[in-house]
Amino acid sequence: MRWMQCWCDADMESEKLKIQKAEMERKINGPVFSFLILHFALHLASCATAPPIPEAPPQTVTAERLTQLLHEREEALRTMKGLFRASLKGPGIPFSPPLEGAVYYQRPGAMRLRGFTPFGGELFDFMLGQERFRLKVPSEKKEYAGRLAELEHRPGIGGQIWLSVWAVNSAIGNNSLGKGSTSELTEEGERYRLDVSSPGASTAANAAPQRRRLWFDRRTLQVVQEDRLDAGGAVKASMTFEDFRQVGPKEGTATPAAMTASGESLVRPYKIVMKGEPGTLTLKFSEIVPNPELKPEDLGTVNPGPAAKG
Repeated sequence: MRWMQCWCDADMESEKLKIQKAEMERKINGPVFSFLILHFALHLASCATAPPIPEAPPQTVTAERLTQLLHEREEALRTMKGLFRASLKGPGIPFSPPLEGAVYYQRPGAMRLRGFTPFGGELFDFMLGQERFRLKVPSEKKEYAGRLAELEHRPGIGGQIWLSVWAVNSAIGNNSLGKGSTSELTEEGERYRLDVSSPGASTAANAAPQRRRLWFDRRTLQVVQEDRLDAGGAVKASMTFEDFRQVGPKEGTATPAAMTASGESLVRPYKIVMKGEPGTLTLKFSEIVPNPELKPEDLGTVNPGPAAKG
């Protein structure tokens, strides 16, 4: 009987502990639960009463204003250097890993592109000046020289370099309208479309005009797409621009910031996707340094000879 008494006493003691524990949890959790309910209610109230952040309204512009913006943005970059990663895909193009690249630019028209493997080996060294180029391909032990226009239809690495030059030029902002160009502005939803016709590269009377189509975001007035058209108006190649960022001086240097003549901070796309011959080129910048002081060796030298060697 004594053991039963002990068992009963222990059981009662256990029940008392359970009741005390429950009471303590009620005292602790009650205020916590009330606080959570109050916090949630205040959050809902703030969501209901706080006005949404308005987007910038679409801007109303003219073709002349867009032409002026293109010119100002081009003039804002006297020199530039950058690092990028590029990949090319398309029919008949064997799989190849993305290449690492470096670009140097000096207005007007001087550019150097260097491509490297992920392990640092040099794939090509392309130098451009006054519409003439020099291209070294160490892996093939070949060197080419000639006019830039010749690269567009050259098979192999020549066509790839031509795509890269066009993409980099547009990323820099070298897509302003040339002398003698005509343009027509159309409003299409969230974009403006500027149809541009420029005189042909040749001075011959039968030279076909160069036709382009520039698409502007109506809120930012940044070029978000550029098409090149053939004589019949069909798109030969198209390029889209994404990931716009403000470009500024490299940290820790005295490089001046890039500003347009009207005081606009220069914004450039860090991702360019170009579709055309010979495939789709994707270019992603990891760094753009505006207006650095370049040395002559940064741009290299261009062989003025008209013949291509290799």
